[in-house]
Amino acid sequence: MGRSTEKETRLSEQRKYRSWTAQQKIEIVLAGLRGDRSVKDVCREHEISDTLFYSWRDKLLEGGREALAGKEERSGERELRRKIRELERALGRKTYRRSGGRRSIRSTRRSSRSRLTTKRTATGW
Repeated sequence: MGRSTEKETRLSEQRKYRSWTAQQKIEIVLAGLRGDRSVKDVCREHEISDTLFYSWRDKLLEGGREALAGKEERSGERELRRKIRELERALGRKTYRRSGGRRSIRSTRRSSRSRLTTKRTATGW
């Protein structure tokens, strides 16, 4: 009926993805940026997609931009991180207070119910 094959093919074979080191990514991106070969040629040589090349390039340029930023820009980032920590602490305190308040209300309700039950049984209601 069908053609027999030596090797059975599974429909859901797992793909094996290649992993690139940071140094390899940098070398590939720099090869594309030099301009002596086209980006398509560099991608074909390393068997990567154009999209992957451009995402690596954008990340490389963004990292360089951050590394070369002046003190004013970096201090602005530090200030934002400090503000985030401060707000997270305040939120944690509020959450803790609210959960503690709920517990005390519940325990108050339970104790008043138990007192009411005790009164009913003692008076014979």
